[in-house]
Amino acid sequence: MFKRIFMAVALVGITVAPVQAADGAKVWKKCKACHNYNKAKNKVGPYLQGIIGRKCGAVGKFKYGKDYKKICAASAWAWDAALLDEYLADPKRFVKARGGKRSKMAFKLKKPDNRKAVIQFLTDNAK
Repeated sequence: MFKRIFMAVALVGITVAPVQAADGAKVWKKCKACHNYNKAKNKVGPYLQGIIGRKCGAVGKFKYGKDYKKICAASAWAWDAALLDEYLADPKRFVKARGGKRSKMAFKLKKPDNRKAVIQFLTDNAK
C-alpha cells in the first residue's frame, strides 16, 4: 500500500512540476551565441528584446532570409508563445508551413519542456 501511494505521489509531482525561471536561463545559454534578449543589438540572429507581441520581420537593421520576409509580407502576424513554440521546434518546417522554403535558423529545440522554459524566460526578461 505504501509503495502505491509513494508511486502515485511521485508521478503527480513529475507531471505537474512547473517550469522554473532557472530552467529558462539554462536553456537560453543555447540561444545567446546568436541572439540578445536584453538589448536591441543584433548578432547572427535578430535581437529578441520585445519578441512577444512583435510583428514578424520587424527588427531593423537585420537581414532576414528571403523566405522569412515572404511569409511575413503574406500575413503580418505577431509573435506569441504558441508561434514561438512551433518555430523553435523546427524553424524550417515553420517557414514551409507558411509558404516559404527554408529558414536561416537551423537550430531546433526538440524538447517541449526546453521550449516552454525558454519562452517563459523571454516573456519574463525580454521586455
